[in-house]
Amino acid sequence: MENVYYACLYDILQRPIQHAERRAAITHLKAKIVKLHNARLARGQIELRTQDIFQEERMSRFHLIKRRQRREQREISEVQDRDHEWQTSARDIVRVFSEHMRSKYHHREVDEDSVRTMLETGYGCVPDAWREIIEMPITAQELKAAVFKRDSKKSPGRDGVGLELFKVLWEDIAGDMRTLFTQILRDRKSEMS
Repeated sequence: MENVYYACLYDILQRPIQHAERRAAITHLKAKIVKLHNARLARGQIELRTQDIFQEERMSRFHLIKRRQRREQREISEVQDRDHEWQTSARDIVRVFSEHMRSKYHHREVDEDSVRTMLETGYGCVPDAWREIIEMPITAQELKAAVFKRDSKKSPGRDGVGLELFKVLWEDIAGDMRTLFTQILRDRKSEMS
């Protein structure tokens, strides 16, 4: 039925009729589509509600107690702020977590020379026998092992791309990924020289 309403909308938009008449017809069809969606939503909510009740009825008293205990264990009821005071209200708990995350990921000024010195120091400590192995180009097997070793269900990084995407598209992007990481390694070696 919804497709019929959309076809009518398209038809109305194509007809050479007055603006007021077109607007009234579109408003009428829009109301019918909204009513249709609301009816579907109501049916879905009723089905979900009855299913939940059915599931609740099947649970034993023991399972309900265990569920409540697990919920209480996961719930954060108090946190300690920077001043070592305990905060118990939901608003204060959120505030403490927000402040903590802001301070944790706050931009810090870093002296570039110190970073370079630290990198050079770490690189110089590698034995000569290992240095040759480290400087070898990345193989396709190493890169695939690194990608597929990680858990796909982890949250995505700063770019918002989850690891599952790389695993699913691996056959298509493997060559590009290897080229990218080889270039990054080559550029980093040239910076260190």
